[in-house]
Amino acid sequence: MIVLQDGEEIISIVRKHWISLFFNAAVMLLLAILPIALVLYAQPFIVIPIHVIVFFLAAWVLFVWTMFVTMWTNYYLDVLILTNKRIVDMEQFILFSRDEVTIPIDRIEDVKIEVKGFLPTVLRYGNMQIQTAGANRETVMAGVHYPERIKQQIDALLQGLPRTRRQQNSPL
Repeated sequence: MIVLQDGEEIISIVRKHWISLFFNAAVMLLLAILPIALVLYAQPFIVIPIHVIVFFLAAWVLFVWTMFVTMWTNYYLDVLILTNKRIVDMEQFILFSRDEVTIPIDRIEDVKIEVKGFLPTVLRYGNMQIQTAGANRETVMAGVHYPERIKQQIDALLQGLPRTRRQQNSPL
């Protein structure tokens, strides 16, 4: 995953909440079942040989399965790693494309949490926005599980920084 620096320890590894995977898997299941149900319902009216229909249905299910595996891989490889020196946000877009953002702890100015809606409130997931003192002013991490706990861990790390390092990064 990541190469740790000298004296660096991993505090927390966070993935997106499982509900995003659940909803996507439900859509994939519907995509897989719908053509099979249509063929079974319309079977008396179909004049194409059954082995051709089975071939195309098997190809369709294989295609949907490949989409599901790709989606699960993207879900699994989206990870937020909090260490005592930095935050690493790895976001997988497709199988061979990912974005990695590294934020040093001493560059963090503000951490904002957004939990909108009933389901995110009950299941405890939301978005985190980390504002930094750098070229990329804001980093957004969507669907983080237990964002309050991550914010508390970041605040504890910021409190542990020497006061002079925090004042150097202050805009005032």
